[in-house]
Amino acid sequence: MLLLTIFLALAAALVFGLNMHIQDKGLDDTDELTGSFLSVVTMAVVFWMLSPAFIELSWFWKGAFWLFALSGVVVPALGQRLQIASVALVGPSVASAVNGFLPLFSVLPAVLFLGERFGLQATIGLSIMIGGVLFTTLFKGKIRRSWPIWVLIIPLTAAFVRGISPVINKSGYAEVNSPFFATLVMSTVSTLILGSILAMRRKPAKKAGSRTGYAWFAASGLLNGIGILCINLAISFGDISIVAPLLMSSPIWALLFSVFVFKREVIGWNHVLLAAAIVGGSVLIILR
Repeated sequence: MLLLTIFLALAAALVFGLNMHIQDKGLDDTDELTGSFLSVVTMAVVFWMLSPAFIELSWFWKGAFWLFALSGVVVPALGQRLQIASVALVGPSVASAVNGFLPLFSVLPAVLFLGERFGLQATIGLSIMIGGVLFTTLFKGKIRRSWPIWVLIIPLTAAFVRGISPVINKSGYAEVNSPFFATLVMSTVSTLILGSILAMRRKPAKKAGSRTGYAWFAASGLLNGIGILCINLAISFGDISIVAPLLMSSPIWALLFSVFVFKREVIGWNHVLLAAAIVGGSVLIILR
């Protein structure tokens, strides 16, 4: 099961790395809120179409349903909106650095409330990974701070809500061990939340939507659904304390797609350092 857990976690990271570029393409023609809504709608529709083969109606009346619904409130609905706000307030470099704490917000509750094991070697591995993310994002260039320090609460909250989602789902698996059902409920709740926010928006969108932009975000929704399903499958087979750190490899996959597929970037020393920190830390955690 360990190898399957590792494979699924890395598959999710790869999908999310690719999805960054797909979303970037969509944002050329569509605003963030509309794109986010189209993404979760596509995800929900696909999972509902497949649901007759994978779910039982009785699951909707179990306590696990409410846990999965809570998880849908925080991811992707709340987490995504907070992440966008973080970039706007503190900039992408600082937001990315703070996001490096996300595995900590998954691992700590998993150890305290789910009884997962996370010894000294794994702690050192996670520290190396977080340190690598902080160093390569904050020190690759001079960052000028024009915002009060308390604003860091926003990106920290974004990392927290995204990190706590696997713990909530893992708790729900004790009653309904169905990653598919968890993902379906999450996408449905997120659709309702983002749809409500979109309906209440008073100011017109900054960008006029186009069919091309909508198509990119529909593709993003499919990828996001696959990625979240992979995470939910991974934590159903193995420990969150294994899955969460491996998801930090997503920036490496995004870089590889950028270099070899989209031809937008070249590999620098900071990328090599980040890869070494993530790979080395992952090895220590897996071999704990």
